[in-house]
Amino acid sequence: MVPPGATVLFGSVDINLNQWEVDSTVVIRELDFAPGQVYSEEKKMESEQNLNRLGLFESAKIESLSPLDTVTPPVIPIRILLRSRELQEVTPEFLVDDENSTLNTGLGIGYNHRNFIGKREIFPRE
Repeated sequence: MVPPGATVLFGSVDINLNQWEVDSTVVIRELDFAPGQVYSEEKKMESEQNLNRLGLFESAKIESLSPLDTVTPPVIPIRILLRSRELQEVTPEFLVDDENSTLNTGLGIGYNHRNFIGKREIFPRE
């Protein structure tokens, strides 16, 4: 048990990802903390928001595990749970245009590839 007011550090980071692989450096670079830094709930929450803003994941959750008080100062291991979106997405499009006072309509197909070349690149670029 960690005494109240004691300094606690971020511990090791474990990344759990389902489906297709995302390079772990993509996840790590979105974190506002690193192992060994002073633990902050705000940094943990901001990091979770950064991961959710990437557009690669349906959900991203960062969990703080039970503190390890066998070391001084105590450390809190971190687990990152990621549920990825589909790697490729094809969507129908309905186009409407009013050019030169003429109503034009059309159909199309949109294509989106997440994690293009493995570095969080989304093709086509948004």
